[in-house]
Amino acid sequence: NWIGFHIRGMCILQQGHVSNAIEVLQVGVKRCSGPKSRDYFASALAIANLRQGENEIASRVLGEMDKQHADESNRHELVFPSGPILVRMHVWGVCGLEKEATQAYERLPATLPQHE
Repeated sequence: NWIGFHIRGMCILQQGHVSNAIEVLQVGVKRCSGPKSRDYFASALAIANLRQGENEIASRVLGEMDKQHADESNRHELVFPSGPILVRMHVWGVCGLEKEATQAYERLPATLPQHE
């Protein structure tokens, strides 16, 4: 059950055991077959890496996730799958990747619920 496994990783992270949480979340990224679930693992892994002070690794995790979602026609554009845009903005901002953070920010309104 990948949902339970993700919850386990997040609980471990919440308890402050960042290294252990990273190990659990890495397993989810590598072994989970569902793209949406894998996105959740990757976003959580990026957050855990930030907490560990591994900003570049957090950025690389998100970049690898984006590459998996890219298709032939959009190969050179950033692809934003279902993973949280706010996580991306945070990671890329911390890493000084202004272009990527700005692109994430510009796509944020499209991910928010519409209110009338």
